[in-house]
Amino acid sequence: MNPFDLNALEAAVQMSEKIEAEIIVLSMGPPSAENALREAIARGAHKGILLSDRKFGGSDVKATALTLSAGINHIGDYDLIIAGMQTVDGDTGQVGAEVAEILGIPQISYVEELNDFDDESVTVTTNIWEGLYLKKIKFPALMTVTKEINDPRLPSFKNKMKARKAEITLWGQNELRDYLREDQIGLKGSATKVKKIEVPAAAVREGKLWRDNHTEAVDVLYDLFEVKKVLEG
Repeated sequence: MNPFDLNALEAAVQMSEKIEAEIIVLSMGPPSAENALREAIARGAHKGILLSDRKFGGSDVKATALTLSAGINHIGDYDLIIAGMQTVDGDTGQVGAEVAEILGIPQISYVEELNDFDDESVTVTTNIWEGLYLKKIKFPALMTVTKEINDPRLPSFKNKMKARKAEITLWGQNELRDYLREDQIGLKGSATKVKKIEVPAAAVREGKLWRDNHTEAVDVLYDLFEVKKVLEG
């Protein structure tokens, strides 16, 4: 399971422990993704749904968001959607926001603390552009969380055994046809295609060391700060 999604699941579990709530975990992927859903059930989720179909293969973030949104619409009533801030492979951080846009619901991104919540709303702290913001949002809504929000608990042996026997619901394009067209999914529905991935070279910074003449070092730094407009002469 994506590490940030573990934080999202833990947030949902903590909320369900204080207010009456059912936690449904939803994922899109190949049949092997059932393992991640079973892990989620072992960690406190009540039900798992997997969106899996060969037609979903090759989806970019847009097609993925459309497919997940179709799955959510097929579930029906919901109050709060919690997602990790991003995956650890693509790192785009786009899917959560796109799902909220497609569903037409408000969203809060980069939540690092659950301050308060009830059956109608949640109040959180977000960390955006090195600034902390206290925000309140009414349901239905979506929020993405950071790793700072909590420390995910480990599943108990009893819950692991329960998860092994849990039934995972499987939906393909046919089940979602009322909310999703074939030209919106997979490669056909993807606006972006990755042609090449490159790892950028590590940045090398020039350094200087003064051991004896500290006065010269101060003069050089002062001149540099003036050039960079850090100081005004």
